[in-house]
Amino acid sequence: RTIIAAAAFRVLDDLAAFDPHIDARRLDSRLVACAADASASSAARVMAVQLCGERKVASSLILLKRLVDDPKESTVVRKSAFRALWALDGL
Repeated sequence: RTIIAAAAFRVLDDLAAFDPHIDARRLDSRLVACAADASASSAARVMAVQLCGERKVASSLILLKRLVDDPKESTVVRKSAFRALWALDGL
């Protein structure tokens, strides 16, 4: 929920590329949960949203669409969600 989560998510994503001990499905689940958590720091949410797109996390598709369309969301989260959707779904 803190800004440290943003760095941790990035490191875990990088490690998952070559370390078989990283549970990729659990990481994806955590990314989606953080992206959906309005009480998390903006930095953590933005990183989670971006990684959902980069990692092609299919389970994030509905959430990302909701974030893009929600006028109550911060601009940076909405823009990140739009970019993640483009990466994920080619929108």
